[in-house]
Amino acid sequence: MKVGLAGCIAVLMIIIGCGQKGEKISGQPEPPQAVWDGTPPATEAIPDFFADAPETNAFPESIVGLWEAELLVPAVKWDISFELDGSIKKIHHTVAGDVNILEGGTDANGLEGSYWAFVMGPCEARYIPDTNTIKVKIIVDYFIMKIPAGEIEGRMEDYFEGTISEDGLNWNSRWRSFSWVKGSTLPPIDFIKANPVLLIFVKIDPNHPPEQTPLQ
Repeated sequence: MKVGLAGCIAVLMIIIGCGQKGEKISGQPEPPQAVWDGTPPATEAIPDFFADAPETNAFPESIVGLWEAELLVPAVKWDISFELDGSIKKIHHTVAGDVNILEGGTDANGLEGSYWAFVMGPCEARYIPDTNTIKVKIIVDYFIMKIPAGEIEGRMEDYFEGTISEDGLNWNSRWRSFSWVKGSTLPPIDFIKANPVLLIFVKIDPNHPPEQTPLQ
């Protein structure tokens, strides 16, 4: 688990900017109505996300394991690890400053007196065999990052949905990211929902891992 000081300083700009570019543009962002005071939202950003995906108890073995995606602009990298029962116990999340977030929470001290902690909320995945689709919801209920410039507190919700390629090696996903930062304006939920970011996840072969395996 690690976090870079430069990533900490840039986290506000990255978090607030996520989800603004996508596969289509539908109008302009809605003007924010208020500044977030830290109170959890009454509902999730996409409360009906799994409405078309019946709950499953197990994932196909071909899907179980580590999937990795990278978006070059902005510099974002995701790793999601699926368990046999379809659960997600750990993710690698560079949107928040290059951190491995584990089930039960993650915290550490960084350079120059910096500190950070992440509390993983509901993380759920569904597989729809009829369409060979994976849908994933990852919620960070609360995070705090203390840096020389001050403290950043917030909440993040990320949603992924898309089909597996015929060879089973790629997951072509549409990503929607919502972030609440204490003292900053609310995320434009309708705009983000209408403008997903395209991410291609690659299945990592555990027998032939990359030189630097992101999840340990």
